[in-house]
Amino acid sequence: TMSYPQLTQFRDYLPKDLYFPGPRGFQQEQGRGAAQNAQATFLSAIKAAGMKTDISEVIVWDAVMLVVDALRHAGPDATAEQVRAYILAQKNWTGIAGSYDFTDPASAQRGVGARASVIYRWNPEGGSFAIVSAAAGNLR
Repeated sequence: TMSYPQLTQFRDYLPKDLYFPGPRGFQQEQGRGAAQNAQATFLSAIKAAGMKTDISEVIVWDAVMLVVDALRHAGPDATAEQVRAYILAQKNWTGIAGSYDFTDPASAQRGVGARASVIYRWNPEGGSFAIVSAAAGNLR
């Protein structure tokens, strides 16, 4: 439900303080690192396309970039099994949600666990989201 059109439509009916657990990458995080670099690239691409970051783009970005990375390594004629093998071997691949480790059983099939989420506060006046937690929803 972190959708600008939807939240804007219901602006008059929403509570003053509205919080969402959501994926990292919806907004540029402070600090320096590979995840922040990936977020800057993502947000720049969204802006260049004349779009506003919405949940639809955030939740698919890392998956698409990971497949692109796999094809860059395995080649354009890679089989599905080669792409799958490449992805499953990734131990420190970083996207907008953070660092992925597909070898870790705790993050089975997703590559990231709870650390890929943060808590956002919706600002109806500005029509924007603000990160109000650290990764995994932990207090800052």
